[in-house]
Amino acid sequence: MARSGESGGGAGGGWHVCVVKYRRGAGRPAHGAPPAAGRPLARRDGLSVLGGAGEVRCVDPSGRVLWTAACSGVPNAAHICGGRVLVTTDSLDYTPWGHLGPALLLDLVDGSPVAELRGASGAVLSGGRFFLGLEGYDVFDTWEYDRDGTLVDSWRSYGHYVTGTGIRVVETDRSLPTRSRVVRLLPGGAVERGPSLTDPLCPEPVVLADGTILVLDAGVLRAVDRRLGDAVLAELLPVDPDQTWRCRGGLRRSGDRLTVDRRGGTPRPARQARPAHLDPRPPARTDNRVIMSVGTPAPHGGTMRTRTTTATTGLVTALAVVLALAGCSNAPDKDRPATAGPTASAPAPAAPGGGSGFDGPRPQDQNLLAWTGDPNDAGHVTAQSTAGVAGRITLVRIVLREQITWSNIWLGLAGLDPNAQLANCYLGVYDAKGTLVASTADISPQLMTDAIAKPLPLAKPFSAAPGTYFIAMLLNGNWATNALTLKSTGAGISVNAGLTPPNLRYSSILTGQSSLPATVNLGEQSTATINTGWASQWYAIS
Repeated sequence: MARSGESGGGAGGGWHVCVVKYRRGAGRPAHGAPPAAGRPLARRDGLSVLGGAGEVRCVDPSGRVLWTAACSGVPNAAHICGGRVLVTTDSLDYTPWGHLGPALLLDLVDGSPVAELRGASGAVLSGGRFFLGLEGYDVFDTWEYDRDGTLVDSWRSYGHYVTGTGIRVVETDRSLPTRSRVVRLLPGGAVERGPSLTDPLCPEPVVLADGTILVLDAGVLRAVDRRLGDAVLAELLPVDPDQTWRCRGGLRRSGDRLTVDRRGGTPRPARQARPAHLDPRPPARTDNRVIMSVGTPAPHGGTMRTRTTTATTGLVTALAVVLALAGCSNAPDKDRPATAGPTASAPAPAAPGGGSGFDGPRPQDQNLLAWTGDPNDAGHVTAQSTAGVAGRITLVRIVLREQITWSNIWLGLAGLDPNAQLANCYLGVYDAKGTLVASTADISPQLMTDAIAKPLPLAKPFSAAPGTYFIAMLLNGNWATNALTLKSTGAGISVNAGLTPPNLRYSSILTGQSSLPATVNLGEQSTATINTGWASQWYAIS
């Protein structure tokens, strides 16, 4: 039931697969056993970090407890680096984020708290670099923190982290159709995109000694090398893209064996390497075992070095593949999967039309580059008097996750005042330092016609690096309060929950302005206009 293959041109690390034996038999899924109780969450230099309900403990090799730190949840993973330990937890109570608990950054010496963060999975790189990721409710992000818990970078990507000299991600967006890829995170929030994936929730990958990532993608075993080149190693039991939500799986390495487990769903028939005679009636639980060899070509045209592989493929409810990789080992500290990523037991992606997972509209769906929110949710209408808004600059924060060429600012014009007298009205873009990097010409004429969402061109498009920006609006003139109106999120004063200047998502700054100044002091952000009813405007970028 498995189709063997090889990675052409060296892509995917130059690994080869061939079937040498096939056996079918009944049995339970390979990943049915729960993790061993009391197993350390992390080890480093003889120290072990363990967790229990409401606490984190650090013990020495003799088992002596060095310190105990209280937490409000149940620790599920830990990462040690630079004299710190990052602990992710499950909440004891159900919350709007499910059972997501706080992520704690603790001092490894005494367990004292350094910072309380938020994230479902984590990873570390040398030098005290900590990564946290989270997905859901329009969040699909990874954040990097230093050893003091200070945010230093962020990316629009999330999934299983593979760390080494850099960090790669096997993305898991839990969306159908999926946009997941294998990617590399680059400085400045940039994301290098690698091969597309079929499964929106691939299980945790396995990393080989040469840095090649083995990914089980909708029943297909794929190899992705350090350069993000990929190859299909074996079509074990492929699943149609719209049926991946029915199937869960996992990869597990034990000594010289790689076990592939897949449960649930009705797979489509794979192209077979050789004839097989099977009962077409699916059993309640079935395992099918295929023996494979996996190897890399020897240099200078010599004999191929092989690694015997046993692959087990299941028809309907269970699939177990055992791949013997003799002489191969995971890279010890160069490239490794972060153990706290989503696992095979994570919630399945939503079925088509379902309501969970990261399946909301994205700007690219509407030929846009970014937005402050889904325009479908911009139902509120702002209405403010001339006295309250004219001459005052309002700011709406927007965070870019990748480099773009910024040419237009879109706004939603909800209502017109045919008797308005407008002049010196502008949109502009300020960077995180408060410097004006682009602006429009006077948009007064556009505010007098066509109550629709419309693009307003910048006088000079610019290349916007990943980071934080503030879209500024300046209105001047006279208009009726309930006639000239703009689409907004309707969040009102709660839009800035948890934030302070200079990082407010919506604010105003300065009064008596007839043009956008070259610089503004973002530390002087005010919420006065929000308090009087002017809500955060909806904007998009193209």
